[in-house]
Amino acid sequence: MPITIGGLNQISGTLDVDIKLEVEDTSGDSYYATASQILGLGGFLTDYTVTQNDVTQHQAALTIASSQIPDFGSWQPLSTILTNTTASFTTGLEAKLNGIESGATADQTGPEIVSAIDTELGGSSWQSGGAGASYEPSCFQALNSASKTSTTSFTDVTNLAESINQGDYSLNGTTGEITFTSAGTYSISFHALGDQSGNNRSELGVRATVDTGTGYTVPGGATDKQYNSRNGTQDEGSAQINNFLLRADANDKIKFQLLHVGVAQVFGANDIRVSIMKMNNTGRT
Repeated sequence: MPITIGGLNQISGTLDVDIKLEVEDTSGDSYYATASQILGLGGFLTDYTVTQNDVTQHQAALTIASSQIPDFGSWQPLSTILTNTTASFTTGLEAKLNGIESGATADQTGPEIVSAIDTELGGSSWQSGGAGASYEPSCFQALNSASKTSTTSFTDVTNLAESINQGDYSLNGTTGEITFTSAGTYSISFHALGDQSGNNRSELGVRATVDTGTGYTVPGGATDKQYNSRNGTQDEGSAQINNFLLRADANDKIKFQLLHVGVAQVFGANDIRVSIMKMNNTGRT
């Protein structure tokens, strides 16, 4: 029968309560459940099979409606978002990558780059001339080793001895012929300082002659003549060619000739100087 207790403060001593739960099983039999069965529900859920209906009910319970999510703007599929945010980058990058040759690398050394250019051009001749090529001029100088007296017609300047030769020249000192051993553009200078006798007037001339394989000829601009006169002790005169540019091929030759009009001039040893400088590798042909 029901028992009503006015309040816990009205209880003193020990209160024993005996609770019994009558359970009816599936066969219709009834019995009293034990305390462990009541508190732990042991034995009641030991043979339960989950049905599709149970799953459906759980899915429905876990479904979140769009109205339950705060409004952050319009929703788009992930693929659309990725396309919109990366399209401008990937399009430009794809065009750049497509322009790079297969197997290209950016870590080539200087020698590897030169080798690649040699292969592309079929040789290394590009390295010895043209824009970007490195070139150091080569020089030649020779002086007359014996005295010479001018004549009234052009005669060869002979007996030359080289004082500088950096490898692009071959000198025949006896004949005065200088042979170019490599093709190039050469700057040529000649200077002769002589003494004349008596109180006379004189004109001294010099010219360069070049043999390209068919005999010696005088190129344009390679002749000079100067007037010299004697007055008291003023007895010296000179003739010179300055910075005459000549394009020559290998085995081309050059030599110099002197003459006088009036009285002869005498040139002592080292009074005649020939200077040549190779400027580049661009030859006659």
